[in-house]
Amino acid sequence: MGNLVFSKKNINDTTVLSIGGTIDTGVAPQLEAQLKKAISTGSKKYVGDLTALEHLTSAGIGVLIAVKNEIKSNGGDLKLACVNAKIMKVFSLLNLTKLIQVFPTVEDAMKSF
Repeated sequence: MGNLVFSKKNINDTTVLSIGGTIDTGVAPQLEAQLKKAISTGSKKYVGDLTALEHLTSAGIGVLIAVKNEIKSNGGDLKLACVNAKIMKVFSLLNLTKLIQVFPTVEDAMKSF
């Protein structure tokens, strides 16, 4: 079973969501609950900082896409940053980078809004 490390902080008008650990089917509902709570604030700019993310299964990817769509339907956007090479390879294979923009750093993601 996976483990979730999650925190949220506001930097200027952007909400940075730090997601770490191993996100699998057992942990994906926790991640979804944490993210939905975090996006209920009404902010429009979100950056997912994946620096501490070690592993992400399809369940976790599904959560990220669902949350991105919810943010977008409220006039905002979610961008990802600091994705490790292993996870980036999966994102590229699935063409997820066409759905969710990925940046090398949190600062780069924040500047892109």
